[in-house]
Amino acid sequence: MKINQGGDFPAAARRPQSSAVASNGAAPFSTILTAANADPAEKVENKEPDFTRMTRKEMFDWMNGKIIGGEMSLDDSSAFLGMTIRIPVAAGFNAPLAIDDREQVDFVQLAQDGIAGALSRHDDMTRKMLETAMQVIRHEPGSRVDQRA
Repeated sequence: MKINQGGDFPAAARRPQSSAVASNGAAPFSTILTAANADPAEKVENKEPDFTRMTRKEMFDWMNGKIIGGEMSLDDSSAFLGMTIRIPVAAGFNAPLAIDDREQVDFVQLAQDGIAGALSRHDDMTRKMLETAMQVIRHEPGSRVDQRA
Protein backbone atom coordinates (compact mmCIF):
# COMPACT_ATOMS: atom_id res chain seq x y z
CA MET A 1 0.00 0.00 0.00
CA LYS A 2 1.36 3.39 -0.96
CA ILE A 3 0.36 6.58 0.81
CA ASN A 4 0.70 9.76 -1.17
CA GLN A 5 2.83 12.17 0.82
CA GLY A 6 2.82 14.93 -1.74
CA GLY A 7 0.88 18.14 -1.71
CA ASP A 8 -1.70 17.05 -4.31
CA PHE A 9 -4.86 18.08 -2.54
CA PRO A 10 -7.12 19.73 -5.12
CA ALA A 11 -9.81 20.74 -2.59
CA ALA A 12 -7.28 22.65 -0.50
CA ALA A 13 -6.03 24.52 -3.54
CA ARG A 14 -9.57 25.66 -4.40
CA ARG A 15 -10.29 26.99 -0.89
CA PRO A 16 -11.12 30.69 -1.07
CA GLN A 17 -8.89 33.06 0.81
CA SER A 18 -10.29 34.58 3.98
CA SER A 19 -11.84 38.00 3.53
CA ALA A 20 -13.72 40.39 5.75
CA VAL A 21 -17.02 39.65 4.01
CA ALA A 22 -18.02 36.64 1.93
CA SER A 23 -19.63 37.06 -1.47
CA ASN A 24 -23.10 36.49 0.05
CA GLY A 25 -22.57 39.39 2.50
CA ALA A 26 -22.00 37.21 5.57
CA ALA A 27 -18.93 37.57 7.74
CA PRO A 28 -16.59 34.57 7.65
CA PHE A 29 -16.60 32.20 10.59
CA SER A 30 -13.16 33.30 11.77
CA THR A 31 -14.36 36.91 12.11
CA ILE A 32 -17.42 35.86 14.07
CA LEU A 33 -15.33 33.57 16.28
CA THR A 34 -12.83 36.33 17.02
CA ALA A 35 -15.62 38.72 18.03
CA ALA A 36 -17.31 36.08 20.19
CA ASN A 37 -14.06 35.24 21.98
CA ALA A 38 -13.10 38.84 22.67
CA ASP A 39 -12.26 39.39 26.32
CA PRO A 40 -15.50 40.38 28.08
CA ALA A 41 -13.48 42.19 30.75
CA GLU A 42 -12.28 44.64 28.09
CA LYS A 43 -15.81 45.30 26.87
CA VAL A 44 -17.28 45.86 30.32
CA GLU A 45 -14.33 47.57 32.01
CA ASN A 46 -14.73 50.80 30.06
CA LYS A 47 -18.34 51.25 31.11
CA GLU A 48 -19.63 51.91 34.60
CA PRO A 49 -22.47 49.52 35.38
CA ASP A 50 -25.94 50.83 36.12
CA PHE A 51 -27.49 47.87 37.92
CA THR A 52 -30.87 49.58 37.94
CA ARG A 53 -31.04 49.66 34.16
CA MET A 54 -29.08 47.06 32.25
CA THR A 55 -29.91 44.10 30.04
CA ARG A 56 -29.43 40.51 31.11
CA LYS A 57 -26.62 40.21 28.54
CA GLU A 58 -24.86 43.28 29.97
CA MET A 59 -25.14 41.74 33.44
CA PHE A 60 -23.78 38.43 32.14
CA ASP A 61 -20.86 40.15 30.39
CA TRP A 62 -20.09 42.23 33.50
CA MET A 63 -20.20 39.12 35.71
CA ASN A 64 -18.06 37.11 33.29
CA GLY A 65 -15.52 39.94 33.10
CA LYS A 66 -15.27 40.00 36.90
CA ILE A 67 -14.75 36.22 37.03
CA ILE A 68 -12.10 36.27 34.29
CA GLY A 69 -10.38 39.23 35.95
CA GLY A 70 -10.24 37.37 39.27
CA GLU A 71 -12.45 39.93 41.00
CA MET A 72 -15.33 37.51 41.62
CA SER A 73 -15.41 33.85 42.57
CA LEU A 74 -17.67 31.35 40.85
CA ASP A 75 -19.57 30.95 44.13
CA ASP A 76 -20.22 34.68 44.35
CA SER A 77 -21.38 34.73 40.72
CA SER A 78 -24.21 32.24 41.36
CA ALA A 79 -26.80 34.88 42.22
CA PHE A 80 -25.82 37.00 39.23
CA LEU A 81 -26.00 34.03 36.90
CA GLY A 82 -29.48 33.22 38.18
CA MET A 83 -30.60 36.78 37.48
CA THR A 84 -29.25 36.81 33.91
CA ILE A 85 -31.53 34.04 32.67
CA ARG A 86 -35.24 34.63 32.27
CA ILE A 87 -37.33 31.47 32.26
CA PRO A 88 -41.04 31.95 31.50
CA VAL A 89 -43.36 30.10 33.88
CA ALA A 90 -44.98 28.06 31.09
CA ALA A 91 -41.65 27.26 29.39
CA GLY A 92 -41.41 23.59 30.36
CA PHE A 93 -38.28 21.48 30.61
CA ASN A 94 -37.15 21.71 26.98
CA ALA A 95 -37.45 25.47 26.62
CA PRO A 96 -34.41 27.12 25.08
CA LEU A 97 -32.56 29.46 27.43
CA ALA A 98 -31.39 32.75 26.01
CA ILE A 99 -29.84 35.83 27.50
CA ASP A 100 -31.92 38.83 26.50
CA ASP A 101 -29.99 41.83 25.22
CA ARG A 102 -32.96 44.18 24.77
CA GLU A 103 -35.03 44.33 27.97
CA GLN A 104 -33.73 46.75 30.61
CA VAL A 105 -33.86 45.13 34.06
CA ASP A 106 -33.52 46.66 37.53
CA PHE A 107 -31.23 44.04 39.07
CA VAL A 108 -31.17 45.86 42.41
CA GLN A 109 -34.94 45.55 42.72
CA LEU A 110 -34.79 41.98 41.41
CA ALA A 111 -32.26 41.03 44.11
CA GLN A 112 -34.24 42.83 46.83
CA ASP A 113 -37.43 41.02 45.75
CA GLY A 114 -35.50 37.74 45.76
CA ILE A 115 -34.25 38.38 49.29
CA ALA A 116 -37.80 39.15 50.45
CA GLY A 117 -39.06 35.96 48.80
CA ALA A 118 -36.27 33.89 50.34
CA LEU A 119 -37.08 35.31 53.78
CA SER A 120 -40.77 34.42 53.39
CA ARG A 121 -39.85 30.86 52.35
CA HIS A 122 -37.19 30.54 55.07
CA ASP A 123 -34.65 29.83 52.29
CA ASP A 124 -31.40 30.86 53.97
CA MET A 125 -29.14 29.68 51.14
CA THR A 126 -30.85 31.85 48.50
CA ARG A 127 -31.08 34.79 50.91
CA LYS A 128 -27.34 34.66 51.65
CA MET A 129 -26.50 34.31 47.96
CA LEU A 130 -28.61 37.37 47.03
CA GLU A 131 -27.29 39.39 49.96
CA THR A 132 -23.76 38.69 48.73
CA ALA A 133 -24.82 39.89 45.27
CA MET A 134 -26.19 43.10 46.78
CA GLN A 135 -22.91 43.68 48.66
CA VAL A 136 -20.98 43.28 45.41
CA ILE A 137 -23.34 45.67 43.60
CA ARG A 138 -23.10 48.29 46.37
CA HIS A 139 -19.30 48.21 46.39
CA GLU A 140 -18.83 48.25 42.61
CA PRO A 141 -17.01 51.44 41.55
CA GLY A 142 -19.40 53.69 39.67
CA SER A 143 -22.44 51.87 41.03
CA ARG A 144 -25.47 54.09 41.42
CA VAL A 145 -26.87 52.00 44.28
CA ASP A 146 -27.44 53.76 47.60
CA GLN A 147 -24.59 52.62 49.88
CA ARG A 148 -26.72 53.12 52.98
CA ALA A 149 -29.44 50.63 51.97
